[in-house]
Amino acid sequence: MKPFNKYLKEQKASDVLKNWRHDDAKEYAESLIKTFREPDEVTETMLSWNSIEPPFDRVWVIDESIPHDFPAAHRDYVYSSMKIQVPTEMLDILGHASGSIIYDGLKMEVTARCGTLYANAATLGFVKDLVDGKIKPDKEQAKKEYAARIQKKPLPDWYPNTMGE
Repeated sequence: MKPFNKYLKEQKASDVLKNWRHDDAKEYAESLIKTFREPDEVTETMLSWNSIEPPFDRVWVIDESIPHDFPAAHRDYVYSSMKIQVPTEMLDILGHASGSIIYDGLKMEVTARCGTLYANAATLGFVKDLVDGKIKPDKEQAKKEYAARIQKKPLPDWYPNTMGE
């Protein structure tokens, strides 16, 4: 059993990344470090930044590579969250539009899990527009709109795209 105090000492991102199993997640985490700075939190399987790409409240990369085929084949490992209150009647629509949309009703926080901050911004922009009434609350139409935004014109005006993706 590992000693408890091992978890109390600060770990360096570069040391942790050496042991990551998923190269795509590791490479993306290294790109975030290069563009923004060292993460605010480091664990053996996660790096996390607070407020590096407004209006995201938090961005984190996990040592995982989740296959996802909608709207096109890709892998997910980077998460971004924003405060967006989603009415209960819209949760089914979001779930139908994408498995990459995670809602925490207690925090009133939406998290997008995709393969880039760019796709996360497109996903969260979609959620915000649905909640704000700019997208018709219909499951099939919302799914088509989500796919179109990811593939054609994904970036909302509020996203700075510092990574240049």
